[in-house]
Amino acid sequence: MSHVSVHTIAQGGFDKRDLSQIYDQVRPSYSKDVVNFLLDKLGISISDASSDQPLRILELGEGTGKFTGTLQEVLRDSKVQIIASEPLLSMREEFGKRHPDISIKDFPAENIGRKKIS
Repeated sequence: MSHVSVHTIAQGGFDKRDLSQIYDQVRPSYSKDVVNFLLDKLGISISDASSDQPLRILELGEGTGKFTGTLQEVLRDSKVQIIASEPLLSMREEFGKRHPDISIKDFPAENIGRKKIS
């Protein structure tokens, strides 16, 4: 299977454990208003996520999970499954420390059709 490589700038800039930790420490978090705005623009309502049919959200390029954490908080009482993807190992490791309950996949957006998501 061919694997799309990560851009050299991203690879060199963040694919080191200590740099991913610094990235996570200095990058600001997202507000609940931003997450609610995006969910609204995507036509996803919290009541939809609370129905009998579970909702799955795939987050591409989740990094260390700054957005994911706020998304999880906004959808806390709903039946939503968040699946994250990130091609850089160091970012996935940081993500796993902060969000051990969220499934994370190793692929860039270009390979989304080649991986089984669930």
